[in-house]
Amino acid sequence: NAGRTEATVTVDGTSVRAGVTIVTTATGVSLVGGAEQRAPAGAALAGAIVVRAVNRRGAPARGQRVAFRTTDGQGSVEPSSAITDSDGRARATWTLGGYPGRQTLVVAVDRVDSTLAVVAEADPVAANARVTVVAEGAAAPAGAVVPDGPAIRLTDSVGRALADVPVRWTALDGGTVDATSPRTDSLGVARARWTLAPRAGTQRVRAQVGGGSSARAIAPVMLTARALAGAATRLTVVSGDAQRGTAGATLAKPVVVRVVDVAGNGVADAAVVLSPSAGTVPDSGLRTDSLGQVRTPWTMGRSTGAHTLALHVDGVKGLLKLTARALPGAAANLSFEDAPAAEPRAHSSSTAKRLSVLVTDDYGNPVPDVRVSFSSRSGVVTPARAVSDAHGRASLTWTPGSASGEQTLAGAVVGRDVRGGYSTHVAAHESAPRVAARAVSLRKGR
Repeated sequence: NAGRTEATVTVDGTSVRAGVTIVTTATGVSLVGGAEQRAPAGAALAGAIVVRAVNRRGAPARGQRVAFRTTDGQGSVEPSSAITDSDGRARATWTLGGYPGRQTLVVAVDRVDSTLAVVAEADPVAANARVTVVAEGAAAPAGAVVPDGPAIRLTDSVGRALADVPVRWTALDGGTVDATSPRTDSLGVARARWTLAPRAGTQRVRAQVGGGSSARAIAPVMLTARALAGAATRLTVVSGDAQRGTAGATLAKPVVVRVVDVAGNGVADAAVVLSPSAGTVPDSGLRTDSLGQVRTPWTMGRSTGAHTLALHVDGVKGLLKLTARALPGAAANLSFEDAPAAEPRAHSSSTAKRLSVLVTDDYGNPVPDVRVSFSSRSGVVTPARAVSDAHGRASLTWTPGSASGEQTLAGAVVGRDVRGGYSTHVAAHESAPRVAARAVSLRKGR
C-alpha cells in the first residue's frame, strides 16, 4: 500500500531505523472533469481537463507523471505535463486550434500502456467561415419530400472545405427535416431530407452551422421551397352568396369562390365554368389566381325572384351553387285596370267603377309598398291614397260626376315623377251612363 513505513536493522544488539515512502505504480487513467466541451475555434475551453490515475486496486496513483498532447498540431495545452496529486489527479487548460470540428487531446501516464483521448468541439467562427447554399428554391407538392435538397457547403475564408462540422436543421413552417448526416462531409457539404407541411406556399428551413451560441458564431442560414397545391377536390364560397339586388342591376358584392385541394390549399390556374340561371356574368370561363380564387360580378336578370349561379371545375364532382334574389326596381310605370266584377251591393251606385292600379319597374315587375295618390276633377275617388300590395296593386272605387262628356281619373306615385290616368265618357241624359273608358299609363319623365 502507498504511504510511509519504517525499516529497522539490528546488528549485534545495535539497531538503526530508516523511513521509507512507498509509491504505487499507475495502471490506468480516466477523465473526471472537462468532458464534452465546445468553444469557438482558437479559443480556450471554459473548463480545465482533469484526469485521475489509479493503481491496479483502483486506488489513486500519486506522484505519476501525466503528459498532455494535441493531435495534428491543433491548439495547445498548458501545462504539457503534470504530476498527479494525492488523489491521483492532474489538470491542464486546453486551447483549441483554429480549424473547426472535433479536436482530440491525448493523455498519457508513465508506465501505463493505454492512453486517454479527450474530444472537444471547435465551432466555426464567422470571421473565418463561409456558408454557401447548394440547393434551395425547389418545388414539391404540399406534404411531400423536397427533391435534391436542402444542402449547404462550408468553407474557410480561402475556400478550403471544412469537414466534420455539425449542422442543425429546423423546419420553421411545419413539416419535418432530418439531416442526412449530422456533420459536413469531406467536401464541406451537409444535406437534409425535408418533408413539407401540407400547407401550400413558401416554406422555410433553417441551417445552423456549429453551436451558434457565441458572439463569434456563424449566423443561421434560411433556405426556402415552394409547396404546391394538389389536384382540385372541391369549391368553397368566399363571399357574395345569398345577396339581394335589383332586377337588371349588378349585385353590390362580387362573387368570390375558391378551388381547393384535399388539404384545403388553393389550387392556382384551375378552370372554372360559370352558368347563371338568370342574368349575366362577364365571362363564363375563368381561371383561378395564385390563391385559388376567382372573382366575378353578377348582373341580375330582368325578372324578380330567386336566381342561381352554378360553378364547375373539371375533376370535382358536383356543382357549387350560389343564390341571389332579384327585387323589383324603383317604380317607373303606373297603369289602371278594371277590377273583376263583384256581387252588387245594396245602395251602391250604378255609376261607381271598381278599379285597380298596377305599379311596375322598368322591366314590368310589380313594385310593392309604393304609395299612390288618386285625384279627379269630377266625381269621387275612394280612397284618395293607397299602398301597393305584394303584387304591386292597389284597389280603388271611382264614381264619375254627373256631367256628360269625358271625365279623367289621375294616379301618381308619391315622391316620384310617375303618373297614369283613366278616362271614361259619360253620355248625357242617362241615369246610368254607359262608360267608354280607357286607361293611360305614363312612365317617369313623360
